[in-house]
Amino acid sequence: PTGHTVVCFVDDIICRGSEEESARFYERMGKRFEVKDPNFLSPISPLTFVGFEISCEVVNGKVVNMIDQYTSIMDSIREWGEAYKPSVKCPMPDSKVLYSDGTLLSDERASRYRSMVGRLNYYSAMTRYDIACAVSKLSQFSSAPTVSAELGLQRVVHYLMNTPRFKLSTVHSL
Repeated sequence: PTGHTVVCFVDDIICRGSEEESARFYERMGKRFEVKDPNFLSPISPLTFVGFEISCEVVNGKVVNMIDQYTSIMDSIREWGEAYKPSVKCPMPDSKVLYSDGTLLSDERASRYRSMVGRLNYYSAMTRYDIACAVSKLSQFSSAPTVSAELGLQRVVHYLMNTPRFKLSTVHSL
């Protein structure tokens, strides 16, 4: 009846509802468990929840809520050691590229390929639906990654580098 929603992931909790309902919820939780003071989403106070950055701003009298994985994606790119390649505006414009060199990757490179594709699958399922088709195609090579598939994978990573601030958003009236 209150419209208050709670999401719990292991020991992280995020609520959606009025500030009053959320404050009551945290007060009740604090009576049973050790809890940190709650943070409330505002234009000057974004939230982080299990690798997602949640922010909001007021635009033309409406609240725009946004969610992205910028920090997690950039951490992955740094971990992978990819160099920036400018002007990649599409994750995979031509799937023929994936079949131009069928040479199988070494075991080490194949393992790295699978790891990267797995992480990209997670991003595409959560907030980066713009890479979903390309990552789906790359996933088809997971059992036997090729040189061409690796080049396609690098293109998706370079595309992410060129579009790091991609956000999903919703607009609500004040």
